Amino acid sequence: MEHWAGPEGHGVERVHDHTGKDTGSKFTRAQLAELLIIELRHHPHFNNVLTHISKANWGLCETVLCRLLDWNNDASLTDFEANIVSLLCGERGVTGKMMRPWIANQLRHYLTEGEALKLEQTWHGWHNTRMLLPVRFRVSAPRALRTASFNNSGKRHVQPV
Repeated sequence: MEHWAGPEGHGVERVHDHTGKDTGSKFTRAQLAELLIIELRHHPHFNNVLTHISKANWGLCETVLCRLLDWNNDASLTDFEANIVSLLCGERGVTGKMMRPWIANQLRHYLTEGEALKLEQTWHGWHNTRMLLPVRFRVSAPRALRTASFNNSGKRHVQPV
């Protein structure tokens, strides 16, 4: 893979021209998702994290990001989409604290200020709604403890449920 010199090096125009004048969004959601995936893959830490959580399926990441760029879509989020939204705006953990300002900056490169702000507000709404949902575990903690047994080494071994 050749070294990524940023979008300008590949014939992609930024939304803001050299005067700083806001010229409006020039991208479809699919194009914007593709550009953001390129930027994410270029970042060493975000690339590593997304490779792990997506099981190296970058096509899925791009599809999910394209869906998340549609603030008019009010369908419920899948678990993977919710994880991506949490990464983008949740500020949880090191990656979340790094990604929120980074993605805000990237959105402002490609979108108008109003579009970027609306998108961030939509993501926060989805994130906050998802965080309010009750956590569902496969096995309750008391049940897991009741079914636990100890092996010969004295270490606890949980029986499959």
